[in-house]
Amino acid sequence: MRTRRRPVGFGIDASTGFRYNEGDGIHGLQLMVFDSIKNTLIIKNHGIDLSFGDRVMADSHAIETLDDSMDYGEERWNVLAMVAGKVYCLTYKDVEDGLRYISLREATKREEACYLKEISFNGR
Repeated sequence: MRTRRRPVGFGIDASTGFRYNEGDGIHGLQLMVFDSIKNTLIIKNHGIDLSFGDRVMADSHAIETLDDSMDYGEERWNVLAMVAGKVYCLTYKDVEDGLRYISLREATKREEACYLKEISFNGR
């Protein structure tokens, strides 16, 4: 399983909605984008708007793992992160000008336990 950790300087610029990573030469400022039709399905199935993914990505304790569960023909990342006491699972991919959110839902009990174990193990 391939994982990556976000640098300490990660955040969302509230005025622009851009993601920034201080000292991260890979990402710099990024715009979050998603498909509006896919978003309608996510809202219908999970009751969460993909734009909520910005709050998920802002968790400094977030755990990102490469989604290699099947061949999507692209590199996708899964993020487990907590917002307001709930753990969420967000799937995204890197695109030229930012991140494209693919899926968002509340984490399963197993995923939540994994997140809580990881952050307590690493003292985060």
